[in-house]
Amino acid sequence: MENLDRFKPFFLGDITEVTDKYCDDPIMWGYYLKRSMPSELFNELRSFSQMEYIDSEESWFLVIQALTREEAILKYGQITEEIFGPRGEDGSR
Repeated sequence: MENLDRFKPFFLGDITEVTDKYCDDPIMWGYYLKRSMPSELFNELRSFSQMEYIDSEESWFLVIQALTREEAILKYGQITEEIFGPRGEDGSR
């Protein structure tokens, strides 16, 4: 993602991982935003990849890679229970 270079190092931190709050295993890799930015730049950044707000860090996170459903099944075994959001969303995009 060479086009991200113009956002570094002023807006984006170093590449890092986000861990699952229950088992502490990594589930997403990418960049935390280091400071607020104008909305037009934020929207441009969103065009590169998915943005997630991480409550525990009180920061936006640009997702470069995320654990897929298939990878999770290989790592943890078959799904035994699924919890869906208020609109029937399972969290996958």
